[in-house]
This record gives sequence, C-alpha cells and structure tokens, in this order.
Amino acid sequence: MIVLGLTGSIAMGKSTTAAMFRVAGVPVWDADAAVHRAYGYGGAAVEPVGALVPGSRGPSGIDREALRRAIAEDAGLLTRIEQIVHPIVGADRKGFLEEAQAGGAAVVVLEVPSGYLSDRRGRRVTLLAAGGCAPVAMAGFIFADGFVMLASCQVLLAASVAGQSGSDSALLYDSMLATDGTDHYAGAEARARTWSMVALGL
Repeated sequence: MIVLGLTGSIAMGKSTTAAMFRVAGVPVWDADAAVHRAYGYGGAAVEPVGALVPGSRGPSGIDREALRRAIAEDAGLLTRIEQIVHPIVGADRKGFLEEAQAGGAAVVVLEVPSGYLSDRRGRRVTLLAAGGCAPVAMAGFIFADGFVMLASCQVLLAASVAGQSGSDSALLYDSMLATDGTDHYAGAEARARTWSMVALGL
C-alpha cells in the first residue's frame, strides 16, 4: 500500500487536493478531523484534557475557547496538552492505515498540516531544517542536468516552504506566551509578515 503525505499551511489547497483524491476513491486521513474527534463528545482526549484543565469540558466535549484562555495563562500548559493529544491522534492514524490495508486500498493519503512536524520535533529544529533545505534546493537548480535532479530540488524547496509556514508563527506565539503574554500577538504577527513580504520583494 502506497502512503502519500499531503501537507502545507493554511489556504494552500490541502482540502481541495484531498477532495480530489476522495472523488477518485482514495481513502484520506485528515489530522485536523482527528483532533476534532478527540476533543468532541465522547472523544479520547476529553477525559484526560478535562482533568488537566478544569472548566474546559462542555456538553459537546472540550471547549476550545476555554482551552485557549487556559493556555494563555499558563505557558507550559500547551506542551502538556500536546503530550496527551499527539498519541491519540497517532493511534487514530494507525487505525485508519490498518483499516485501509485490510480493505485492500492500493493508495491512501495522510493530510497533515505543516505545523504537525513543528509540534512533534520543536519549532526551532523544524525552522532550522526548513531553512537548510532552501539553499540546497537553489544550488541544485543551478547544477541540475536532468528531470530527477530538478524534481528532487523542487521537493526540497517545497519542504522548506512547508516547514517554515506555521512554525515561525508558532515560535512567535510561544515566545510571547513565555514572556509578555499574547495580547499583542496579532500586531506582532502582522509586522513580521509585512517585513517578510518586503524582504521577499527585495
């Protein structure tokens, strides 16, 4: 069974591409949907997260707004929640793959936001790895002498863009959460994006 990974940041077309695979009859696993199932009524994360964050449980499962407020007040809470949720999402993915294989699927797609790797391996590690992919890809484009080399460089460049997208915002949020708070996060993010576009234009 061939397992394809579909990743990228917000508004990059993941859902549209996943829908195309579904229309073609290819089973698709959605990481975001798995998290919603875990937080929803009867979900596997409701009991442990509810115990960790008093007041976060609601009639439909975990109240994500209450969770957001709690995270804003406790810089270390997000890591503890991730330690609960990530194994649950991993088990959901494993169950999907086992079911697809048992059903005789030749190809499956895993739709995973690019921030997942950042959550698992760390913001700085992901950004450093993504930043390293870009110059290697650019150098490869210069010396490429065939399709395989060009395709490999394109994959590296895509990995660089996907790895940076979301990880930089998450690092900014985490840094502000650990220092002065996140009240001015939106403004800081807007300024960062502005300077990023200026640098790209230059």
